[in-house]
Amino acid sequence: MKLHHAILKTMKRHKKHRRFSPSVRRIALVSALVLVGLFVILNAILWLMYQGRTYPGTRVMGHPIGSVAYADLGKKVDTLQLLPEKVIYTYDGKFIELPASEVGVRKDISRTTNSGEAQKFWLPLVNLFKKPTLLSPVTIDDKKLAEASQKIAPALGKEPISARLVLNGTNVSIQKEVYGYGVDNNSLKPALLASLDQGKHKAAVKVTVSRPQILASTLEDKKTDLEAQIKTPITFAFGGKTKQAGAADIAGWMVQSGESYVPSPEKVQAYIVAAGKELGIRVKDTPGTAAKAEQAVKNHQALTVTLVQQMSLKTFTYCTAVRGVDAVHLVSLKPRLQETYNSPRGWSLDGLVEFREVSSGCDFTVWLSAAAQMPSFGAICDSLWSCRVGPNVVINFDRWQNASEAWNARGGSLEDYRHMVINHETGHWFGFGHASCPGPGQPAPVMQQQSIDLQGCTFNPWPTGGELGILKRDLGI
Repeated sequence: MKLHHAILKTMKRHKKHRRFSPSVRRIALVSALVLVGLFVILNAILWLMYQGRTYPGTRVMGHPIGSVAYADLGKKVDTLQLLPEKVIYTYDGKFIELPASEVGVRKDISRTTNSGEAQKFWLPLVNLFKKPTLLSPVTIDDKKLAEASQKIAPALGKEPISARLVLNGTNVSIQKEVYGYGVDNNSLKPALLASLDQGKHKAAVKVTVSRPQILASTLEDKKTDLEAQIKTPITFAFGGKTKQAGAADIAGWMVQSGESYVPSPEKVQAYIVAAGKELGIRVKDTPGTAAKAEQAVKNHQALTVTLVQQMSLKTFTYCTAVRGVDAVHLVSLKPRLQETYNSPRGWSLDGLVEFREVSSGCDFTVWLSAAAQMPSFGAICDSLWSCRVGPNVVINFDRWQNASEAWNARGGSLEDYRHMVINHETGHWFGFGHASCPGPGQPAPVMQQQSIDLQGCTFNPWPTGGELGILKRDLGI
C-alpha cells in the first residue's frame, strides 16, 4: 500500500512539471497566428499574381509555358511555332500525311486556357509544386476533317477479300477469305487532339473489322460443281473424224466470274474454230455450237456435236509487207491477222467471208510501217496513228508495239489493241467511216477511234452487231 501511494505522488509531481507557463502559451499562440497569417497572405499574393496566367512549370505540347498571361498565350504559341504544318494518321504500318489545315486544325487558345483553369488547385501555394500539362491550343473543324476522311479511309483501310475458287490447270482449290478493316471516322478527331496534346503530330486511328461477303466454308459445293464441269465429255465430229475436248481443254475455257468460274463464249468459239480446222472445215454457226457446249458443261452432260461446214460466200485475199521495219516482225503479224480475220466475232461474218493470205495479186495489203514512214503512204497518214489508203491497210509499228496512251491509261491490253487496229483499218478498206460512242457504258464500235478517246464507251476490239449487219448488207450476203 505504501508503494502505491509513493507512485501516485511521483506522477502528480511529473504533471506539475509538464504544464507550460502562460507566457509560453501566449508566444505559441501568437506564432501560430502569424504563420497562419503569412500562409493566407502568401496564398493571396500567389492568387493575385497568377490570376489570369499560368503557374511555373506549366507545359503545352512539350514546351515550357510557365508564368505567361493567358492574354499573351496566342503570341507565345506563335513564337514557339507550336501548331504543326502537317499531321500524320497511321494504322498497322500504313500512314498518310496531310496538311494540318486540310484536316481542319486551327489555333484555339481558349482550349488551353480553360484546361489551365481546370487544373489549378484551390490552394494557390500547391500550384507552385505542380507541373501541369495543358491541352494544346487547337480546335479541329468537323466539316474539313470529314472531307479529309475521304482520303484517310482508303489510305489506311483494307478491303475484305472474299474466298474464291482457284483453277490451276485442272486442279480446283479454295482460296480463303481475308478480313478487312475500315477507319473509324469517330476516332479521327480525338486521336489527333490527344496526339497534339502530347506535342506529337502523328495519330493512330481506330478501325472497324469488315467481314468478307463470301467465306471459304460456303464454297465446297461450288468446288465440286466446277470439278464436275471440267470432266464433262465434249466431242466434236465431222466426216467420221472426232475431236474431244479433254479436262485441260475445258479448264482452258473457264474465266473467273465472282467467286467461281464459267465457260467463256469467246474461248469456246475459238476452240471450235481450231477444232474445225483440225477436221478440215470452217465451222458454220460457231456461236450456236459454242452455246450448246457451254450448256452441256454447266449441266455436267456429255455432248457430241456434229459440226456443219460453212461454205464461204465471199473470199478476199491479202498480202503482208513492211516499210521501215525489219521483216522479222511479220512473224508476229501474220498469225495475229489469221486469228483476227478467222474469228467468228470479226469481219468473217462467222465464215461467210473468207480472208486468205497470198504472196501476190491480193485484194489488199496489210503493212507494218515505221512511224516515220507512215506519211509516205498518203496525206491522210501521219506518224502517230495507223491508216488506210486505197488497197493499203497500214499499221503504225509504234502502235503495234505499244498501243496508245489513252488505251493503256484505261487498262486495255496490247492483245486486244492489235485485234482492234486490224479490224478498224480493215473496216476502212470495206468502206466504213469513223463511228461515235452510242452511249455511256456500251461497247465502242470497232470503227470508233478508240486509240484516241472512248467517249464514255468500253473497249471493244470487234465489230458490233450493227457493223456486221451493214457489211453483210453491203456484200449482198
